[in-house]
Amino acid sequence: MCRPFHAHLDQAWSRDLSELRPPRIELSEPGHSHPVLRCAGELDATVAAELGAMLDAICGREIDGLLLDFADVELLDARVLALIESARLRLEGRGATLRVVAAGQPLRLLRLTGMAERITTLGCRARGERLRPRISGGGDAAVPPRFEAWTAPSSSSSSPTPTSGPPGVAATR
Repeated sequence: MCRPFHAHLDQAWSRDLSELRPPRIELSEPGHSHPVLRCAGELDATVAAELGAMLDAICGREIDGLLLDFADVELLDARVLALIESARLRLEGRGATLRVVAAGQPLRLLRLTGMAERITTLGCRARGERLRPRISGGGDAAVPPRFEAWTAPSSSSSSPTPTSGPPGVAATR
């Protein structure tokens, strides 16, 4: 039997609001030539103006590169993707680099839209997310799992390629 529509609304509105975290955007190392913009929460249209203003201010300075730390971001929308692309174009026009650290939905969205191929994208673990281990040693149960960095398969390759770097971090370009 189908539940009435208002029952679904009651369930949605009864959700524990302590789980919701307001979005957070903060600039680390503001005077550095490689600043880090750390973001958390849901980056959607409600924070696009604030994020856009911060990116404009950062891209207007003489910097060598910018790191967008989206490791704690739960959601990216199209407006934020447009801001990231605009920042990339401005920085690359001056010879600077843009790098993004992301996990979960933001990382999937960057890959699906092809932006992960244009921007150096570092995949990481999201809060509460486990990496999939690549077992070495022929599947022996006594051998502990070893996590290796990997890149997304290119169109010419069907298997992941290990890269150098810290365990659990995947770099794609």
